[in-house]
Amino acid sequence: MNSLQHLFIRIQIVEVPSEVRLLILERIDSYERHVAKRRAMIEGIVSVLSLVGIVYVFESVALSMERSGFFDYFSLLFMGDAAVVSYWKELGFSLFESIPAFSVAALLGGVTIFFWTGLRAVRNVKSLVGPKIA
Repeated sequence: MNSLQHLFIRIQIVEVPSEVRLLILERIDSYERHVAKRRAMIEGIVSVLSLVGIVYVFESVALSMERSGFFDYFSLLFMGDAAVVSYWKELGFSLFESIPAFSVAALLGGVTIFFWTGLRAVRNVKSLVGPKIA
């Protein structure tokens, strides 16, 4: 430990001129803006693509629900019949079984990706609009 202290005692602290310090800070700011611009572009593109995917998946979900008979079971809820009240468990199970789980999961995943990338893109654009070091 003594040998290390002996080495660091001889180190001289060098003062950085203010012009160099300002150039370093401007270079760092320029790099951070470049990275934020690239991220905002990539996340914006991913957000738009996920929005297009949401439209197609939503169509698939609607078609799958129609094929599985979900809307038929769902319409029974609004009949106001005593049979619906007495067989509510069976109706609930039938509704649950007729939901196209994979399509709904894909839709929820697409919506999540859309909002997540959209939020990140907005944050990166905000950092681009912020004050510049001068």
